[in-house]
Amino acid sequence: MKKYLISAVVVSMLIFSACGRQEEGYSKYGIKNVSKNDTITYSLKDNVNTDRLQKFIDNVSKGIKDRINLVRYTTEGDPIITQLYFNGKYIQIYIDNSKDKFGGANKNEILYNKIKGGKQLKDNLLKYLKDNNITN
Repeated sequence: MKKYLISAVVVSMLIFSACGRQEEGYSKYGIKNVSKNDTITYSLKDNVNTDRLQKFIDNVSKGIKDRINLVRYTTEGDPIITQLYFNGKYIQIYIDNSKDKFGGANKNEILYNKIKGGKQLKDNLLKYLKDNNITN
């Protein structure tokens, strides 16, 4: 009986810790001014809130200001956070890999980049997402 009780407790802990992991991207790791609905999490196993990514792409196409967060989990479970801000003209990218234990030399730095392109902006965004394994 004790064996089953201990097993049930361990399984419950694993389930609750897995459920909390998706919330880390926008609470524990300091993403500010972006709601839970604007955060897309993805890993090797699953993706969450991918329809919000499509809405962001559509907004870029229409010239509507928007922002989203992409939280990718490494094989070890560490989050890498990418924030995309569209100001109506170009997309500003902030990448935070400070929580990645195996982040290499750039660990703890926020990298800045822009996606430009005028009429090709949407195509450049889709290429960026594909090149970074965010979409197929």
